[in-house]
Amino acid sequence: MDVPTASMEPINNSNIFHCNSIQERGSLFLTIVMSIEMIVGLPGNTIALWIFCFRMKSWKAHTLFLFNLVLADFLLIVSVPFRIDTNLRNEHWVFGWAWCRINLFMLTVNRSASIAFMTAVALNRYFKVVHPHHCVSHMTRTQAAWLTGLIWSIVTAFSIPLLTINLVHPHGNVSLCRSFSSYEKVPLTLLIHYVAFTAEFFLPWFLLLFCSGRIVCSLRQRRIEKHKGVRRATVTVGVISLVFTICFMPGVITADLSFFTQFPA
Repeated sequence: MDVPTASMEPINNSNIFHCNSIQERGSLFLTIVMSIEMIVGLPGNTIALWIFCFRMKSWKAHTLFLFNLVLADFLLIVSVPFRIDTNLRNEHWVFGWAWCRINLFMLTVNRSASIAFMTAVALNRYFKVVHPHHCVSHMTRTQAAWLTGLIWSIVTAFSIPLLTINLVHPHGNVSLCRSFSSYEKVPLTLLIHYVAFTAEFFLPWFLLLFCSGRIVCSLRQRRIEKHKGVRRATVTVGVISLVFTICFMPGVITADLSFFTQFPA
């Protein structure tokens, strides 16, 4: 079967060495980050899934959000080795055009789901501490299940453009599998994907920082920051904000650098 290819306009040679230098450094940085995430995240998430499936007796709203967070992280980490292999081959994709689409689709869906469920956990803790009498603080397991299904549906729908176009492009002696940095003129579907990719990091990130600040301020005003349950909620939101920043900011920065050096206009 012939591999479908997309037409590409010639790239301006005046920027090629500068772009390649930035992309090579970004690729090396991401390889290191992804390798660390694999080493730490795969056994950690496997153990967490085992605990949820075989040891968890009481399922509440926040437990359901945490389970889906761990599931999304696990599926994300399972997709990462293919990107590590590609980076070690100097961006050469050897797994075919179909798996390129599927791999980028899985990475995007599970990345978005991880961000969404991290945000859901943080908001759940925020309402429990700052607005304990709000209806969100008393969300039932059924309501949480409906919200979980909605989150998965939305993140999947926003990633469908990755399945509709060819993402493998010949570049000299190698085949590149990239979502938006292989074009001289970016297609509209990938532009939408890029905007969503960037916005889905920064909007929840600012929301997490807001939740963390409001929880701390609320506890100090009520002088109950030493209460065990409340202290646990504060630590939860703080850890989520830190992990969120460490895990997702490097990818966003690298993607932004790649995008703006490829499309400076």
